[in-house]
Amino acid sequence: MRSDIARLRRTIGATSSEDALLVDLNARDASLAIAGASLRCRSVIHATDALAEWHTIVELRPPGVHAFEAGAAALIASVGATLDLGWRSSCAACGQHLRIAAWRWDDLQADEGPARHPTARRATCQACRALGRRNGDSSALVPQESAERVTLNEAHRAELLARLGGEEALARWSPRQAQVFAALSAALDALIEPAPVVIALRAAVAEAALATARPVRASRGWWEVAPWQALAESIDARRRELLTSPALPRELVMGADLASMRFPGLSVVIARASSAARTALAALGSGSSRETGSPPRVALVRVRVGDALQRRALRAAAARWAAPASDRAAGSAGETDDNILHGLEAADATAVAAALARVIVGLNSLLAASPLLLIETSDSTETLAGILSAVSLAGGEALAIERFTSDEGAELLEISVRLRQGAQEPRAEVQRTPLERVVADLLVERSEPTPAARLLPAFALQRSREGGLLDPAALAHEFAEMVSMRDRAAAAGTFARVVAAADGRIFIDGHAERERLGRAAGDRADELALAAADAAGDPVLYADRLAALDAGAADPEPAFRSTLLAAYVEERGGNLVPRLNAVERLRLHGAHVALLLETGARMGLHAALAPRLASREHAGRSLASRVARDPLDTNLPLRARSDRAAYDAIDVVLYSRGRSVLFCEVALGPLPLAELLLQRHAAIPNDREVARILVVGRALIPLVQQRLARDERLDRAWAEQNWHVLAIDQLESLGREAAPRLTSLESRLGFEPTAGAAAQLDLGTFGWESEPNDATRG
Repeated sequence: MRSDIARLRRTIGATSSEDALLVDLNARDASLAIAGASLRCRSVIHATDALAEWHTIVELRPPGVHAFEAGAAALIASVGATLDLGWRSSCAACGQHLRIAAWRWDDLQADEGPARHPTARRATCQACRALGRRNGDSSALVPQESAERVTLNEAHRAELLARLGGEEALARWSPRQAQVFAALSAALDALIEPAPVVIALRAAVAEAALATARPVRASRGWWEVAPWQALAESIDARRRELLTSPALPRELVMGADLASMRFPGLSVVIARASSAARTALAALGSGSSRETGSPPRVALVRVRVGDALQRRALRAAAARWAAPASDRAAGSAGETDDNILHGLEAADATAVAAALARVIVGLNSLLAASPLLLIETSDSTETLAGILSAVSLAGGEALAIERFTSDEGAELLEISVRLRQGAQEPRAEVQRTPLERVVADLLVERSEPTPAARLLPAFALQRSREGGLLDPAALAHEFAEMVSMRDRAAAAGTFARVVAAADGRIFIDGHAERERLGRAAGDRADELALAAADAAGDPVLYADRLAALDAGAADPEPAFRSTLLAAYVEERGGNLVPRLNAVERLRLHGAHVALLLETGARMGLHAALAPRLASREHAGRSLASRVARDPLDTNLPLRARSDRAAYDAIDVVLYSRGRSVLFCEVALGPLPLAELLLQRHAAIPNDREVARILVVGRALIPLVQQRLARDERLDRAWAEQNWHVLAIDQLESLGREAAPRLTSLESRLGFEPTAGAAAQLDLGTFGWESEPNDATRG
């Protein structure tokens, strides 16, 4: 299941019941309708433009995969040789003819001169590929390579100018690209295929046009992508979506106006976003619509804020390449004159606040039952300040602000808002908590060094909950100050409330704040990622748990999130599965603890076992029966100087009486690294004769490295406590040796162990030197 659908299912399930109405005011897809239909809710969708409308229709009424493939083949065949016109060349190695996937232009005027020499190209030679040469790569330019010239006659150019809306829009595509998209547009009009297939192909052509659009003219170069290449990728992406799309309820009914709300079943009304569409929707909420009868109960309203105006204009121009003839004129194929929606796309906090306030006022009758207002926006201080200011003006407050990653990889914010209806008392002036104190409290909650920008959602939520009217300009300025706080923060060790940490992070250094530290956000994220991995066999449950990971207070950064999932999830046979399920983790944990005990005994070491593991069995024997106990003294002096509970929680203790100690922790998931280093082992003295070994699976090693790199407290504790990593495969290799020695163990320690590794455990200090198997020493 797509992550956006899973996230919306989680939100809808917590706020609405069956037969509720969901409203998407400026939709890009059908995610809200699909999530709502799975929970027996009806929907009204206002698509932002033609491309969004096509996406929505295809997701709600998907064509069959075979029918779509046949339609795509018919479309490409009808275009014929025009698809390659201007994109033909030859292989520099074998001379065979081939199609160019893209030309590289570094000079703005290079393609307009008589030579037309590109800087580079992308192409694949099928002949070389069949012979196993360079995997078919034919990027090398032919001597004096010249791109084929394509010109548009005056009549054709005038037609395209009228379609796209002017010279600026037409300039986004070269003549080579424009003549191909014009041919595709004519072929779409003549195509005789079922409506769902044609709409899916229109979306594919528009996406290809969007992908090939030239950047705004600037002093930098660009890749001129061939339409045939972009269209092939778009069709393939659409085909994958059809293969993986979720099953929809059979009773889902799709309509074009609000009259279809009277029909039985799960109605989904799709309309183009406009002031007229919102007026009709407001009438529906007030009960004045004769078409639908009594007003429905609106449970959730979603609105997107912060799309770039330039991107919207480009989407509208790309949609006109694929629009039907009746909807082809500029201004009708995806571009709206709705000034309110344009205001929501602004980058200024005041403009966003004014536009959103007008939306709320216009839909006042629809919001009478205080539905959840769900606002999605980019991670921008200006738009976030504008949204919260409009919410405060409407007498509401943010319930939650969560960061999530879209399926395209963009980081966005989801703001849940509840508006209070009825007469409200004038809001008094609110005394704001100082910025530094709020940030310090947020860092205490996360309990690990964090980039200031990651605290923006929680900081904004705190400001919204303080109440009072918020000024958009002042709030945006405060958000910008908070995000740039590290530049002004004091250095670590100064005992300031907020200090600068490594890698662009900030943390706390005051005594009062340090005493309040709790469980690190990294440990919480690790636990949630493991819970998601355990559900990897069930796509729906897996997506739900990923949504919980993203929505949690841990809020992992994208790189850390990827490392977490890679540590616990793998792909087998095209499906995501957990590397180890809960049963396997429990079994293998016992097996590796047993191997540590047995190998330690063969190395001449005494052992102690955590009491909680004593009764666990492996291979028909309890772990307690495998412990090589010291017959003279079963309690090390170090235990008396340590916190007893922390000492007894260590999985395995290997030691030579009176000389040295190896503390061994086996972790297959979860990996609570902060708890181990900052709590459990911090309560045990760091003597010279003490070393600590973390036994982990090979897949967890990158996670350990990243946890140490992102938190200098962990990195410092790792060094001070003398920690070493031992991969499980290295432990198994050590256990297979006939006479294992401590030197054999040393060569296997580390993130990337080598056979010639230096003495990592300082054998002279340990007193063992290189002598094996002497259990009576000391």
